[in-house]
Amino acid sequence: MLPPHYNGESTIEINGKDFHYLVNVLRLKEGSPFTSRDKNGVFFELTITSISQNSLIANSVKKEDSYSSSTDTLCAYRGYFPEIHLFQGLPKGKKMESIIRQCTEIGIMSITPLISTFCVADISRKEESKIIRYQSVVKEALQQSSSPVMTKINHSIDIKHLVKSIEYPHRLLVLHQIPKENPASLFSIITNLITDDKKAPIYVVIGPEGGFSEQEVESLVEKGAQCVFLNTNILRTETAAIVSVSIIQQFIIDILSHN
Repeated sequence: MLPPHYNGESTIEINGKDFHYLVNVLRLKEGSPFTSRDKNGVFFELTITSISQNSLIANSVKKEDSYSSSTDTLCAYRGYFPEIHLFQGLPKGKKMESIIRQCTEIGIMSITPLISTFCVADISRKEESKIIRYQSVVKEALQQSSSPVMTKINHSIDIKHLVKSIEYPHRLLVLHQIPKENPASLFSIITNLITDDKKAPIYVVIGPEGGFSEQEVESLVEKGAQCVFLNTNILRTETAAIVSVSIIQQFIIDILSHN
């Protein structure tokens, strides 16, 4: 990630953690090229021209063959890919950071902490500092994965306001820990959504450690959401998040690749 103040200049000075990552982790030298992007997700090809003790200077050229959209994701697939947005029930400890890191690597468009009945964690008094930390995790994950998707971290919302915060309630998938009678398969749901509109976003909702209450699930379904049950072993909330978005993403790729 290029510094926030970068506006396409032909040369740029890089210092701090980014300098450490490039020189001490990636072991780049003078003359080494590398690809980065600005705050808007535009890709630039940089070449290091000089390295000092605490900073480096690099020439910068905009990449003309960069992705036309931040949703044109995943190296093996070049067509338009629908945005996937994750609403994650706020977990305890540092689990949220792990979820954010791995979902950023996968290419999730946005992650929103979700407050629900069984949430034990409470970030209300320190949310701003948490958001800053989460954004730092995103930056590190983007550097590691080279994902073209600029994952965004949103402020937390209460589950009561979830449906009002999205554009397409029927594309809201609620991962539920209790199977319903004759539940529709995740694959059939995704197939129908992509057939209906392959460009509209898909929203995935994961509960905290205690899951969602029946009342919360029923309320979301009444407002248009679709309830999904993964027929797997019992999963931790952080595992459920990674598994579900990975399955959804890969299945969408398979559908679009054959169309």
